[in-house]
Amino acid sequence: MKINIIAVGKIQNKDFDSLCKLYQNRIQKYTNFQLNFVKPVKISTLSDKEIIEKEEKRLLEQSSSSDYIIALDQRGKQMSSDNFASFFSKLMLDRVKNPTFIIGGPLGLGKNIIEKSSYVLSLSKMTFVHEQALVLLLEQIYRSMTILKGEKYHK
Repeated sequence: MKINIIAVGKIQNKDFDSLCKLYQNRIQKYTNFQLNFVKPVKISTLSDKEIIEKEEKRLLEQSSSSDYIIALDQRGKQMSSDNFASFFSKLMLDRVKNPTFIIGGPLGLGKNIIEKSSYVLSLSKMTFVHEQALVLLLEQIYRSMTILKGEKYHK
């Protein structure tokens, strides 16, 4: 299994960047992992719908039709850390090769990505900046790996 994360925008905050690198290194001890960023659409004279559509196109260009897309959206399903680990366990048992998490920009994800997604996940009912959502997702992926291996991190 190779876990992919595709997110709109780069990490600007050095503290978030340090945390992302920490969890990326930890995750790579358990599974193949890749993080890709797409350039955000600059807010200009475009409508919100046009911005979302352009970012959606960029996000989908980074994924493959064979990817198991997991969209992060506040309207998605929330789960506990144990449930998230079980979710990964099921993906492994089902031999899903490329679970691909997609994190949208400030305006969120477009309906095309939500519709193409195999699963829609919510980290919280709250809204987070993409950098914070990325850190939370990375930490939970790492936590899931330690749960599945029976390691102490989760306790």
